[in-house]
Amino acid sequence: ELNGPIPPMLVSNPFMEALYLFDNRLNGAIPTVLGRLHQLVHLRLARNELAGEVPMELSNLKRLQTLYLNNNTLQGKIPFAPAAALPELVEARFHGNNISGTVPCDGSANVLTKTTIRLTEFTADCQRNSMDCSCCTACYM
Repeated sequence: ELNGPIPPMLVSNPFMEALYLFDNRLNGAIPTVLGRLHQLVHLRLARNELAGEVPMELSNLKRLQTLYLNNNTLQGKIPFAPAAALPELVEARFHGNNISGTVPCDGSANVLTKTTIRLTEFTADCQRNSMDCSCCTACYM
């Protein structure tokens, strides 16, 4: 079990394809340097104590297929439209946080709908009054 902030040495390999740090006691912000890991396919930081906002830099991860940020203490808004910014994304989990506002479901076009084959799972806390997610496949309280 890892405690404390995400260790810099764990996110310094530019050839890393998967980062699985779920079910720990990691805290602090999600490092913006993760946005430089251009080979990353799987980023799973679920079920920790991560705080702060979802970094805009994650939109640089064009090969990302799974993004699990659920069950942390993240807040603010999702700063990019995941389906538009991350063309390979299949699963995105944001539920179990304090994220508010409107989930950006598309970019300049209607990229994400519930019938999108590529993105099969998109979860958020959209049953709360503070969040609107017209494109979520599952909504949590």
